[in-house]
Amino acid sequence: MLGALLIDIAFDSAFPLSFKFLIDDAITPRDGEMLALILGILVGSGIVFSLASIALDYLAARISNDLINGLRMDLFEHLQRLPVSFFERVGGGDITARFSGDLGAVENALGTPLPVAILSALGLTISIALLFFLQWQLALIAVAGLPLAALAPRLLGRRATDAGFELREEQGRLADAVHENAGAQPVVKAFGLEALMIRSFGKRLATLRTMGIRSGFLAALLERVPNLALLAFHLAALWIGAWLALRDSISIGALASFNAILINMSLWLNSMTYAIPEVVRAAAGYRRIEQILAERPEIVDAADAAPLEATPGAIDFRDVSFGYPDGRTALSGVTLPIARGAFVGVVGPSGSGKSTLIRLLLRFHDPAAGAVLADGRDIRTLTQHSWRSRMGVVFQDNVLFDTTIGENIRLGRQDASDADIDDVVRMAELTELVDSLPDGLDTTVGAGGGRLSGGERQRVALARAMIRSPDMLILDEATSALDPRTESMLNRTIDRLRRDRTVVSATHRLSSVAHADLIVVMAKGRVEEHGTHIELLERRGLYRRLWEKQGGILVDIHGVTARVEPDRLAQIPMLAVLDPATRTDVSEMLVTQSVETGNEVFAEGDPADTFYLIARGKVEVLRTVDGIRRRVNTLDDGDHFGEVALVTHARRGATIRALVPTMLLTLRREQFLDLIGRNEALRTAIEAAVRDRSQ
Repeated sequence: MLGALLIDIAFDSAFPLSFKFLIDDAITPRDGEMLALILGILVGSGIVFSLASIALDYLAARISNDLINGLRMDLFEHLQRLPVSFFERVGGGDITARFSGDLGAVENALGTPLPVAILSALGLTISIALLFFLQWQLALIAVAGLPLAALAPRLLGRRATDAGFELREEQGRLADAVHENAGAQPVVKAFGLEALMIRSFGKRLATLRTMGIRSGFLAALLERVPNLALLAFHLAALWIGAWLALRDSISIGALASFNAILINMSLWLNSMTYAIPEVVRAAAGYRRIEQILAERPEIVDAADAAPLEATPGAIDFRDVSFGYPDGRTALSGVTLPIARGAFVGVVGPSGSGKSTLIRLLLRFHDPAAGAVLADGRDIRTLTQHSWRSRMGVVFQDNVLFDTTIGENIRLGRQDASDADIDDVVRMAELTELVDSLPDGLDTTVGAGGGRLSGGERQRVALARAMIRSPDMLILDEATSALDPRTESMLNRTIDRLRRDRTVVSATHRLSSVAHADLIVVMAKGRVEEHGTHIELLERRGLYRRLWEKQGGILVDIHGVTARVEPDRLAQIPMLAVLDPATRTDVSEMLVTQSVETGNEVFAEGDPADTFYLIARGKVEVLRTVDGIRRRVNTLDDGDHFGEVALVTHARRGATIRALVPTMLLTLRREQFLDLIGRNEALRTAIEAAVRDRSQ
């Protein structure tokens, strides 16, 4: 490529110089032989130049594609090494924008602009040398404009790059917004939010337009200013050169060559400045790519890490502490032995540290203090691959890839045979589903598994975990989003599969681990208590309170309706003052309401007129602080909210949004007031309960 580049530059630089020899040595003296020689050299050079140009175009295309594909692979490989926390922090739309928009800008610059810029810089240098060869006084005048031409990139280059970077950042945020909107279309349509979404998107586009104008204008100035400066000095040199030729101080051929070289130099500069905006955009895009490449993997294998050879036996969390980068302490001094082959349930309120415990076991994070041991050996001394290869994992939100059911299962063990897949399909109770599909295991599940129901996705995920024949089965809220029938089926399957392997299940639903060998109750990052279901109930501690909170709420087997036993309502302070007969009336008034994942139950500032009790599911509580909506709490099975709305006219102080498919029992204010309206003493007692709650 360098050889072809040199031939290209040599011809482009020598061609205008040939005017001097044609005019002064051939045409003016009427020398036919010299004319034929010069023209022959030019034709031969033109042929060589043409071949070199074609070779240059091919090589530039090949090298730029090799470079950009290498960068794509580097970026993708680096993403595979980054921790899960990175993907929770950086939106999927933003990552996609870096692959498409930012890498696209780099690709555009590598394709033509960058080689053109290099070629132009070399051509400009040779042209300046030829000008001095022809007439050094005129050359001084002509090149005096170059410092001014170079001043613009120096003054504007940084600003243009920063403006381009800010534009890319905003484009990434716009991609995130589109990604979010596409996933939230059921909510948008159900709540009639189309106009609101369009207005919001329009505001984003207005911001993007302002940034785009600034970035485009600064980039254009980088191209325009150098050419204007050089044009002014070109005219000055031409004016002086014409006077010199008129007085025979310079030959006509030399003036013609000088002018041709000046034109050539202008073209070189124009090409270079034309390429600069693309290079600036590429630089801004590459800065965003470098942001990802600069991210460091949180977990790396130690230099002397060894593969796990034998089946892991006992697992010990020994005085483990861990905190997240935002300052939250997730675990503090946790000591927990897990015997080989045991079924261990990890329960506790939201934010108690259950999922963090699972993440440390999977080695998504390493402890800040203490250690996780396998048969007395710190798992940090083992390779990550060998440790995780012994595990099968089922998450709450299991991602299925846009391929067939069979291939999704085979991802658990890529060398699995068709017979192996048939076995785990039967074990995971997927046979009925597979037989009902025209293409069976060859049925494509769609992006994220969207063509399957939540329960079907969970069973495919369980089959994917079981195809590994894992020594440890890890369940992280694996049944929280399922209807009772599907949850019951999945629990039976897990109970059957637990033989000869260790099972660790983190869940907020106590009924799914009531039969576990050991139940660990977490609270505020610590082990509050542990034991069997019966032992923990007898201690009358946190587990007993959680069990009673979730008890008394009955959901039909198909997960369509729910009801609550009257005595369960006595756990709600405001309703505890009701007599048994009135609580029975209230329980019969409660109406079932289902909310899909991502939908809001109500928004901050909405009128408050309904009380809610969570029969099944999980919601987040969001409050606006300093103009930013932040999560302040999560609520799950048995929790209640909005009870003040039963007796007072108020506005909602927070937004409640479903994190999983959630079933609520609801009671409206007018129904409740009508029920208690005839009993003044009861009304007074309820108002007192409201005041106590508010203090």
